[in-house]
Amino acid sequence: MAREGGLGTWAGAGRRLLSSWPQGPPRRLYADSYGDQSGAESDASSGVKAGFGRTDRDADDDIDEAQDLLCLEREPAHAAPHTRAVLSGLARTEVATSLPTELQVEVTSRCNLKCDACLRTHKRLAPDVDLTIDDFVRIASEVPVLSRVVFQLNGESLLSPDVFAMIREACRRGAHTILNTNGTLLDEPRRAALRASGLSELRVSLDGATAETVERMAGADIFSLVVEGVRAFVVERQGRSEPRVSLWMIANQETIQELPDVIRLAATIGVEEVYLQRLVVNGYGIAQEKSSIHGRLDARVREILGEAERVAATLGVALRASGRRPILESLVMDAAGGNPRIGCWRPWRSAVVTASKLVLPCCISSFTLGYDRLMLGDLSTERLSDVWNGERYKALRRGILSNQPVNACLRCGVDWSL
Repeated sequence: MAREGGLGTWAGAGRRLLSSWPQGPPRRLYADSYGDQSGAESDASSGVKAGFGRTDRDADDDIDEAQDLLCLEREPAHAAPHTRAVLSGLARTEVATSLPTELQVEVTSRCNLKCDACLRTHKRLAPDVDLTIDDFVRIASEVPVLSRVVFQLNGESLLSPDVFAMIREACRRGAHTILNTNGTLLDEPRRAALRASGLSELRVSLDGATAETVERMAGADIFSLVVEGVRAFVVERQGRSEPRVSLWMIANQETIQELPDVIRLAATIGVEEVYLQRLVVNGYGIAQEKSSIHGRLDARVREILGEAERVAATLGVALRASGRRPILESLVMDAAGGNPRIGCWRPWRSAVVTASKLVLPCCISSFTLGYDRLMLGDLSTERLSDVWNGERYKALRRGILSNQPVNACLRCGVDWSL
């Protein structure tokens, strides 16, 4: 197949198609499946017909999928039409032509657990502070098209007194909203507040199917507390499709054997999706190379993954890796060479803001290095619009495009995941 910039002819076609959207892809790229059922929608600014009866949430997921497909240099036959349709941002330079459309926000740097795989447990990253609703409104007001807001990073989001107000504000601005939590604070008042906030997705960390394993990973006996909180949340949803609920499990050599039982547990408590995350290696606690499965698939792990996929199919639970990739594919080391980071969209699409109002390259980088080595700007004293095309962001983008990554990217690509 002919190549264009190392990405293939279909990537070049995606560049040309979406160059007609100088401010990025239209917010309403897809027809809402709860509204227009025709499967097509016109965008007045671009004159492009799109749709397939899909929702904005699907569009966000497709962007993640497209990113991974680019990384793997897949041919057109491997990419669904809706995935090819969202290949915006490919005509990239060190200067972003539009402001981010996604925010990842750490609403608090405080946490009530000391998870062994978390860098925060082993190293002081920042003072314990909360982002206020006023801070969030000020930051969000700089983003003219806000498609998605993810409330996550190194703190426990439900410790924030303003998190529900932030979700409501993000929803008011038309964003798909996601909250990540360790699940220990899903008491009745917080469950009710989450349902009333308009939240789109609730993602709950659960790194095993037994109390013993979860305690070893989380540093506390929380298994029953988390399971019962999630079960109650699903029941109280009363059959509604949102907030969508998923369980997220970190894969490592010690816990992977419990993946099939995590899927069975999810089905028992009414959870629709289970995601397997790679272990982010940072040299602390369990986050060591020897514990990682990535690139170390043996017959035992392959058998476990095969069983997990069969169990998921039987029980009707969606089983995926981060970025909605197939599980096995996400754990295979790609030794094809080239630039493994070329598919990364984040510095052109998504800004990560900590509770201290620091801007970081991405959420994964915060698990590998101290903030002093990652900071791209400080929104306490700077505007996001100035930081977004400041010298540090431009250096980050140059590194991705030239395969000479800055420190923030060294644990990504072939070493971790896009």
